[in-house]
Amino acid sequence: MINLPDQAGVVSLDEDDEERAATSTADEMRERIARLEARIEELTQSIEGCRKIALASKGLIAGGVILLVIIIIGAIRPDLLALSAAIAAVLGGIVLFGSNNSTSKQKTPPCALPRRSEPI
Repeated sequence: MINLPDQAGVVSLDEDDEERAATSTADEMRERIARLEARIEELTQSIEGCRKIALASKGLIAGGVILLVIIIIGAIRPDLLALSAAIAAVLGGIVLFGSNNSTSKQKTPPCALPRRSEPI
């Protein structure tokens, strides 16, 4: 059916047109929700990876500091290889932690919503 403007210039929709418009809008909303859910899942996995890397970098820093302390105490003879490894571990851990921390902050929303224990 052709919809013609009424006297005020407004086009009225018949029932079929209203139903198609509602279906189209509902389909668009479902697609948008699906895209948003996929993006949320992607960001969640990325943030979880950042947490694992942060833990590994803290372990690297701790290992380097422990090795330095052991060298200073004298339990290990201070040779160039052990000292270089300890310093490299500390510096590498600091750099890795800083880089990973900034990536994690970029991917975390500024006002994270509280998590729900039950699905919506």
